Amino acid sequence: MELSFLLGKVIAVYLVIVGLMFISRRDDIHEIMKKFKKNSVLLFGLGAAVILLGLFVILNHNIWVSDWRVIITILGWLALIRGLASWFLPEGMVRLGNYLSKRGHFLIVGLVVLMIGLFLGYNAFGLAL
Repeated sequence: MELSFLLGKVIAVYLVIVGLMFISRRDDIHEIMKKFKKNSVLLFGLGAAVILLGLFVILNHNIWVSDWRVIITILGWLALIRGLASWFLPEGMVRLGNYLSKRGHFLIVGLVVLMIGLFLGYNAFGLAL
């Protein structure tokens, strides 16, 4: 259970920061995505890092329960899938990046990520009794 709280805190803070960045810096993210799509080495390297992160979470926290801790497990699996997609389906990842590069989508993604981060943080930091 302690690992759940640790991972929950770290992931929650990260998601809140990323969500706020997506909301507040949509134009900058749009420009970064344009450059990112042209750099296959960066896509491959990021894929490797995300695969490692996903594997770390899955191998240490593969908990399927009906409470907030399952979010950590789901995010671990999503990280692994996203990393593998960067390696084996790079064109699909570029298409997804193109789709998300539309400014309105970054706002929606940012809000969803922010809400997940706040919910996870609320539970992981012990604010929920």
